[in-house]
Amino acid sequence: VSDLEQIDASHFRALMQTRVGFIQLKFKVDVELLDEVANERVRLQIQGRSIGLIGRLRATSTTELSDTVGGTLVSYRTELVFTGKLGSIAQAAIKAKSGELEARFASSLAAVLSP
Repeated sequence: VSDLEQIDASHFRALMQTRVGFIQLKFKVDVELLDEVANERVRLQIQGRSIGLIGRLRATSTTELSDTVGGTLVSYRTELVFTGKLGSIAQAAIKAKSGELEARFASSLAAVLSP
């Protein structure tokens, strides 16, 4: 994520990009904060248009934090839909890539939070 811009307290714009196999995916996205409970939960709605391939993405993402013995459990769920040519090309590749992205997210978060 780059070029993050806060529009108001619950709306943001950004540029998202990643590579999935041979496909470079880049999106201009609008993000809306739907729900937030401090230190517990955040729910976002993301809508974007692809740069390069014809298509759009639409996602709802929920991240929850809960106390556990010795730390904090981070749980998340994302419902993601690609439409247009992008959907027909990238949907299967994104599903395959999601596990790798989850592992990278977890290791990056652990690195930031480690003393």
